Amino acid sequence: WEAIARLPEEFRDVVLMRDVEQMESKAVAAALGISDALVRQRLHRARQALVKMLEPVMAGDGARDGEDAR
Repeated sequence: WEAIARLPEEFRDVVLMRDVEQMESKAVAAALGISDALVRQRLHRARQALVKMLEPVMAGDGARDGEDAR
């Protein structure tokens, strides 16, 4: 959840509506007043950003900075 919270608002909104709430792309587009193509583009870019943010956690032992792995 922390990684999602760190996304820019326009990416975060799309991720929450599409991936968390499982809304259809067209419904997300209507709710945000943007095109379906822009929803898909933002979702793709948001997922790329999330992968980049989470790579260090996934590559290591899963502990965040300053925390001990247990």
